[in-house]
Amino acid sequence: MLDVSADYLLGLTDVPSSLNDSLKVLPEEKEAVLLFHDLNKEGQKAAISMLKGLSSQKDYTLLLDS
Repeated sequence: MLDVSADYLLGLTDVPSSLNDSLKVLPEEKEAVLLFHDLNKEGQKAAISMLKGLSSQKDYTLLLDS
């Protein structure tokens, strides 16, 4: 909401870097988190199960160079 880090709000740093800057959060990731927060506990469990299922299928995962 304030687009600053918790460390800045707590006075632990003078750098008000946002969470997005420090973690390199993609817009799609931010959207997913916002949608997840709108779900009730049952919906959150279902969403996690769905993501686990997708991540177990090679068609939906990143292929990283080894």
